[in-house]
Amino acid sequence: MGLCLGFNQYLSLNKLIMITVTMTDFQRLSSRILEARRKSIVPVSSLERLGAELKKAKKVASSKVSPKVVTMNSTVKLIEEKSGNEWVIKLVYHEEADMSNNKLSVFAPIGIGLIGYAKGDTFECEVPGGKKCMQIAEILYQPESNKEYHL
Repeated sequence: MGLCLGFNQYLSLNKLIMITVTMTDFQRLSSRILEARRKSIVPVSSLERLGAELKKAKKVASSKVSPKVVTMNSTVKLIEEKSGNEWVIKLVYHEEADMSNNKLSVFAPIGIGLIGYAKGDTFECEVPGGKKCMQIAEILYQPESNKEYHL
């Protein structure tokens, strides 16, 4: 499969790795980061990691984003590289998260690893069971590729 970078390795390659986010996602996520920090509803480390991702991201109009890029409200298939286990999840804002319905918060470690990355990319994240190396195997649905810019 792909090369799985830990966050420290990722930071050292920061200039080589560019994620893409829509301007709409950037604005909404920046606002939600500030709100979450003010209300202390998410660990500060998660907010800082997401903020770092957004800061370095290439920002594009919703109509210009590649259909291979994970945007907010995208549904993706992930594969955990070591076990081969697969998950289908929808990346949502924190207030919409509901894992019983496979809706994952963008503030969760896996959510931070998804936003702006593309089909085929791999990332490492810390989950309750330890570190996992995940691959974005498929983007099953992306709002922008369906001309749904209001989500």
